[in-house]
Amino acid sequence: MTSRYGIIDLQLKRLTNADLERSGEGSQMDIKRVVAKPSEGLVYLERYVNDGSPSGFTALHRTSPATDPYGLHASFSPFALFDELARFQTFGTDTHHPILQDGMIFIHPDMAHHAELRGSDVRECPDIQVTPTSSARTVQVMSARPHDYIKLFYDGLVGRNNRRLHRIKAIAGPELSALLSTAIESGDLPAYLTILREPFSRIHRNPDNSDPAQDWAMVWREGTPTGSASPRIHWMAPLFSLWSRDRLRPEDPPLIEQLWTLWGGKAEDVMLSLLTNLIDIHFTLITKLGLQFEFNAQNVLLGLDAQCNIESIVLRDMMDIEKDLVIRRSLGLHTDFASHPYHVLGVEDQDFARQRRSFEPPQQNLWGDSGSGSRPKL
Repeated sequence: MTSRYGIIDLQLKRLTNADLERSGEGSQMDIKRVVAKPSEGLVYLERYVNDGSPSGFTALHRTSPATDPYGLHASFSPFALFDELARFQTFGTDTHHPILQDGMIFIHPDMAHHAELRGSDVRECPDIQVTPTSSARTVQVMSARPHDYIKLFYDGLVGRNNRRLHRIKAIAGPELSALLSTAIESGDLPAYLTILREPFSRIHRNPDNSDPAQDWAMVWREGTPTGSASPRIHWMAPLFSLWSRDRLRPEDPPLIEQLWTLWGGKAEDVMLSLLTNLIDIHFTLITKLGLQFEFNAQNVLLGLDAQCNIESIVLRDMMDIEKDLVIRRSLGLHTDFASHPYHVLGVEDQDFARQRRSFEPPQQNLWGDSGSGSRPKL
């Protein structure tokens, strides 16, 4: 029927049908339903149990209605850019997925008529179905196994940022994913930490433009967590879904309230352990790898077992991890990143790096020097 984390069929008309919701099985946000159908449950949590950014930009800048995560379209077909094989570069280890072909990258449907693609071989892929995630330009493959994710090229505002995915950004995710995977395998990171690996990116170089910032790219992300805790994970929930309201059934209790009831007398201990583990991961990555993960409610998921015990903290989206060269050099780790200068912090950025880690006011310098640097302007 479906793989453990995959999606074979997401029927929103079924998920939102009033008769089913009132049938006595409970509402769609009933945690029992999410546990019973973890793959469809994750998609539902991603798309509809999601308050968006408090800044308000989530509602202001969205993709087209047919591809909008908050919309009622269950899925859509991606487009693909085809070209001579020599014009593509793969960074990382290519995944031999059934929907992948040589000499192509997938692009978001909103980009199919982009001015830079005039005269290019751009085609819709009607046999492939994907569903959007909370990050609208990242989609999950529905029509084939494994049900992995693809970060699609999108040249436009989604949320508060332009999501153009050029070469340096596309390289950053797989590069950092490989570092974390190696550290997990060697036991250097907490056993409860798992990640959604980004094994490779594929980049298309436009022969009419020598500027690497004008390249088009996609990044592949696995749907199954990597790490020793992975076999114990039955279902996953994005961190934001714990407190967000169900957009289709706002009267339903939040997920954290349902979990709190299930956990009973141990609920406070569970939450304290979760917070402690998040902080532990944060500082372990900094002190052992010199890496600053972008901890936010979208990039962190909980991996739970069938009894709703938290088995793992799952990290995703490796692109924006910051590489602190000062710490890495002190640890004897390499500082030569292919994604340089994207999110690379040098000695001139100590003040910014300190603020990111300590949350101290700018005038308080815990590094013990002038710390006159500022965030890299990239």
